[in-house]
Amino acid sequence: MKNKYKYLLIFLIFTIITFLYSFYIFHLNNDEMWNYGFAHNIYQGLIPYKDFNIIIPPLFAFCVQPFFLILGDSLFTFHLFTSIVVGLTILFLYLKAGKNAFLVYPFIIIGYLPLQGIKLFVII
Repeated sequence: MKNKYKYLLIFLIFTIITFLYSFYIFHLNNDEMWNYGFAHNIYQGLIPYKDFNIIIPPLFAFCVQPFFLILGDSLFTFHLFTSIVVGLTILFLYLKAGKNAFLVYPFIIIGYLPLQGIKLFVII
């Protein structure tokens, strides 16, 4: 029973930290707006490759749809979904690799900072 609470705590901690970081600290970039736009178009009933051009496979945009249906079509919902995906990723990595999975998380967060992350490494 303790393991279930430990896994739930790991999931919640990384989901909440990622959401707070991506929604409040990190500024919007073009990739995020493109991905949100693709999901928004699918939510509006448009068909990828037929009604609008999409340069990535639409699986991620389709996976966001249940969240859009429940919580509404907004950037808040989009960030919540991506945070849950990151939380699940860290949880599954923890189940497979143990505490070494926590070493991957900074690289995921730096992934939110494509150019700023490089600037951080140059400054240090």
